[in-house]
Amino acid sequence: MATTEYTQLNLLFEEWRSIPNYEGLYEISNFGHVKSLPKVIPLPFGGVRITNKKILKPGFNPYPYVVLCKNGIKNQRLVHRLVLEVFIGPAPEGMEACHNDGDKHNARFDNLRWDTKQANWRDRASHKPWRQMEKIKESQPVRAHANHHVMDVPTRDFTPLDGEIWHPIPGYDGFYEASSYGRIRSLKREIDTFHNLTKKMIKKTISPRIMKVSVVSSGYQALRLSKNGEKTMFLVHIVVLSSFIQKPSIEHQCNHKDGDKKNNCLTNLEWVTCSENVQHAFKVLGRKSHGHGPSGIRNPKSKSINIEKVLLLHNEGLQQRQIAEEIGATQPTVWRVLHGMHWSQRENSLPPALPQRGQLLGKNHPNSKLPDITLIQQLRNDGSPLKAIAQQTQLGISLIIDVLKGRHWSQRQTSWSR
Repeated sequence: MATTEYTQLNLLFEEWRSIPNYEGLYEISNFGHVKSLPKVIPLPFGGVRITNKKILKPGFNPYPYVVLCKNGIKNQRLVHRLVLEVFIGPAPEGMEACHNDGDKHNARFDNLRWDTKQANWRDRASHKPWRQMEKIKESQPVRAHANHHVMDVPTRDFTPLDGEIWHPIPGYDGFYEASSYGRIRSLKREIDTFHNLTKKMIKKTISPRIMKVSVVSSGYQALRLSKNGEKTMFLVHIVVLSSFIQKPSIEHQCNHKDGDKKNNCLTNLEWVTCSENVQHAFKVLGRKSHGHGPSGIRNPKSKSINIEKVLLLHNEGLQQRQIAEEIGATQPTVWRVLHGMHWSQRENSLPPALPQRGQLLGKNHPNSKLPDITLIQQLRNDGSPLKAIAQQTQLGISLIIDVLKGRHWSQRQTSWSR
């Protein structure tokens, strides 16, 4: 089905309702989508910021969740429970949210129900991930090719796939291995563990298994590897590529050729420099840079500022924060006006209120100080710390450092030897 047709069907059958205690702020649909409504947020230095409505991107832990904010208080809520609470009602006593198909990420209303804890456990037993993946493998065999996607690979099935190659992970030889299809498996081994009943250390055999991965906030897949009781978090794509191809240098990065952060197959990974990674994102993946939209009067969100009033208040001695509160703008906007960098000043060729950088330097600056260079150097040669020199000369530590390094304006203007 085409993307446009899918979007039209969503608009046709998707029903939105307000979330209790967040009316006017957030809404949720029967498809499990959470939407943030337009809001007017007051700024700390005056003015307001208007946010547009948008669909929130959920996190996974392992169920999808969203963070709702009201009056500065953030609350993390599970999406599937929100759907049931909005479209059915609060959970009855002793009931849990259950997924009909066993997919934790499917938060559609027609896939959810309130049920007992025993029924929830029965669902989990009948919808084990490796059983689902085994059915997928039987109905659609996996073949190794350049466009192979890691989500088509059975993640919990230990059966080797056609063309799959396993290599030991550097630093974890005999513990873990990585495959050319982006899977990580734990090898069979014995470890020392503490037995709670006998209160003694015993030998425990760990069975081989395919490691379960999680998705971090950056969108990459990650997992924890354990060795000698120490657990370390690694990104899966870096582990896979490092197991097959040695990293050329510490500056190199692991790049996904197709731009899919979850496709960790070896054929989709490569070592590149930071510059090559950025160029690949723009030239190959078509990423667009930000900050190049319409500016100034051409921007529909731009606001006109009373330049004369800003200059008048500044001449009266008001601080930039006070001026911003007076005219209903932000402090950075006032700073740009005073330095001649506001778009209205550039388009009308208006001069700045404050001297530009470089016009008031050295002795021309009204706050400049002429330190006793000989005294500072003598105190430093005697072993006095910078803090003691600053207290004795009534100067700042940064100015003392400039004098000792020959960077003070008086030393440059008098050709003082460095």
